[in-house]
Amino acid sequence: MVGLSRSMGLAALCVPALAFAQVNMPKGVTPVSHNLYDLHIMVTWIVMGIMAVVYGLIICSVIRHRKSKGAIASAFRQNMFLEIFWTVIPLIIITVIAAPSIRVLIEMHNYGAAMLR
Repeated sequence: MVGLSRSMGLAALCVPALAFAQVNMPKGVTPVSHNLYDLHIMVTWIVMGIMAVVYGLIICSVIRHRKSKGAIASAFRQNMFLEIFWTVIPLIIITVIAAPSIRVLIEMHNYGAAMLR
């Protein structure tokens, strides 16, 4: 437990240094680059949300089903609802990301053609 608190303290000291790091996509000058930047931020937030949910579920599962609490693994097969659920959810996520991406891509194509004339 002492090692964990030391690690958390060290991580807290590193946060201000990370604030000055340029790890994000720079904001552009043109309207198309602004839309591309907004798309990048939206996708980043979606990915961070997915990551938080998945890691949260993993941590909860590990804590609730650890061997020291006497958890016994259940034997189950073919849960149709669960299989449909984890097929449909990624499809929805990809659609949510693809719709604005296609709009920005079309705008980038049209913007380049307009600038050449």
